Amino acid sequence: NIPELDIILDMATLTGAQLICTGKKHAGILAKSAQLEKRLLEVGLSSGDLVYPMLYAPELLKAEFSSKVADMKNSVKDRG
Repeated sequence: NIPELDIILDMATLTGAQLICTGKKHAGILAKSAQLEKRLLEVGLSSGDLVYPMLYAPELLKAEFSSKVADMKNSVKDRG
């Protein structure tokens, strides 16, 4: 338990989807609230580690990632 902790940040490598979404100079972010997204954008600007929000709409996109052999396939239908 860390009393001052207010954010847990999970960092991971992504596939080409992030590169297509944000380009080569910005990291992609997914935030659970507009307030957190704004905070991450501000911190990125002040530190020089630029970030850009990625689309988070699982109810719209989940079908694109379905697979008969994996929990989730790592591609979508229009990119092979």
